[in-house]
Amino acid sequence: MNNNFNLTEKDINKKIKLTGWIDKIRKLGDLIFFDLRNSGKIIQVVVTNKTEDIYKIAKNLTKEDVILVEGVLNKRKNINKNLKTGTIEIIADNLNIISKAKTLPFIIADQTDGLEPLRMRYRYLDIRRNNVYNILKFRSNFNKLIRTYFDKLDFLEIETPTITKLTFGGASEFRVLSKNHPGYQYGLVQSPQIYKQLLMYGGIEKYYQIARCYRDEDLRKDRQLEFTQLDLEKSFTTKEEIKEIIENLLVNLFDKLLKIKVKKPFQTLKYQEAIDNYGIDKPDLRYPEKIYNFNLLKKDLNISLQNDQSLIGIYFPFILSESKIKNYLLKIKEKSDFSFLNFKENKLINTNLKNINHQKILNFIFLQKQNLKNSKQFSLILIKDKDLKAKEIIGKLRIKIAIDNKLFDQNQFNFVWVEDFPLFELLKDLKLGSMHNPFTNFKKDDFDLFWNLKINEKEELLKLNSEAYDIVLNGIEIGGGALRIIDPIIQKRIFEILNLKKKEIENDFAFLLEAQKYGIPTHGGIALGIDRLIAIMLKIDSIKEVIAFPKSSKGTDEMMGGPTKIE
Repeated sequence: MNNNFNLTEKDINKKIKLTGWIDKIRKLGDLIFFDLRNSGKIIQVVVTNKTEDIYKIAKNLTKEDVILVEGVLNKRKNINKNLKTGTIEIIADNLNIISKAKTLPFIIADQTDGLEPLRMRYRYLDIRRNNVYNILKFRSNFNKLIRTYFDKLDFLEIETPTITKLTFGGASEFRVLSKNHPGYQYGLVQSPQIYKQLLMYGGIEKYYQIARCYRDEDLRKDRQLEFTQLDLEKSFTTKEEIKEIIENLLVNLFDKLLKIKVKKPFQTLKYQEAIDNYGIDKPDLRYPEKIYNFNLLKKDLNISLQNDQSLIGIYFPFILSESKIKNYLLKIKEKSDFSFLNFKENKLINTNLKNINHQKILNFIFLQKQNLKNSKQFSLILIKDKDLKAKEIIGKLRIKIAIDNKLFDQNQFNFVWVEDFPLFELLKDLKLGSMHNPFTNFKKDDFDLFWNLKINEKEELLKLNSEAYDIVLNGIEIGGGALRIIDPIIQKRIFEILNLKKKEIENDFAFLLEAQKYGIPTHGGIALGIDRLIAIMLKIDSIKEVIAFPKSSKGTDEMMGGPTKIE
């Protein structure tokens, strides 16, 4: 059956045969009108009382019944400008009910009365809503464009295993019990990372995959237990080449799907630059204002600092009261002592500090921000804490206050690369962990430092920089990549620095270290979070809404009832 809803006035007087769902029903005298919906498209059907059998069937139709209708296409008298088919309608001469629908748990409409738990329980009904259908259609077109783009670049699309061996650091891996090997288990992959590197070892120079990944961890708006990423790897490449490939892809996606022209090259920040200027390694640059270090002004502000503390501040172009600042700290879920200074016409009008040098403070401010000289009023918020924590809190205030007060155009898309990340980070248990992953190479400039340091010299090891790079969009990390280690001796030393015992290295990575002894190419790659990227493009708050069958915020499957207890 040619179930064609793409009908126009050119098809008037043609015999039409369509199937779909009853969307709306209206009765007017001896006429029955209903909207027939299928695949996000709607057309009006008219039933007259001229044919008694058809009229009787139409009288008993209810919302979401599935029907087959045949009739002649006619021009509508009352035009509906909100529909693409608003100038035409079908005059039914045959009607069959394929399937009846019982009373619905919520309204099937863009503005539904169904709350999220109910919609997730009946997700198959939720998908019938046009806005959900359009999201899934957008996602389908998104994937098509990705495949077309990489096919033109001669990348091979290769599927890698999703059931694999559990490895170190696999605390967030899902475990899969083996029927054929009682007492043994597999793990679901967190990413195709090792497999794609092995493909490079095997001579596959260009690889990509729209990959399914799994992580058994707490959920947030931008996290799900299973998610999808665009994964790619390339041999004999550079960081600049990977960045160019991704920039061209993103420009293409925004142009074709949203008709938005994204400028390139994207801005690039070093990791430390991002932390110092924005308080976070994934800055939202839609708001251009930076944060500042006020340590030099501590005496004039009458604030004492310990050796590991910093005084970090930010300006806003309006007056912020003490109570408002407290409220913003609650909103960003941070507890911290703060100082504030309010200025009007270059005079201090309010502060919670005492015995301060007003004029010296103002001179210092104007030295940093010349544009404030002409401001009628502005506020300065200061946080005193350990350096990184102070920057983090001010960084959060920076974007929260800017968003709430509409200090920038929130409809724009601002990309930024962040690179030169530390190779290691200090974990909560005070052990060293990889900032990205243990297969990330260090920068060539750090070669001597890497080999001369002892494994227990944590402070010095934390100064090593990596060849990792992240891509950030509107303050959300949408992807991360790196150039990889190809030397088994370096790779083994990385494992040792990460506190892996000899048996753990042999058990989990003997195959990798062995593979690196057979002549392998330099290589690097990146992975983009497809769910996150689509959610940002469509201005959707949670990635759940761009996934066909997502898990709840508790990690449960409300529709099918998972997870189930192990018997």
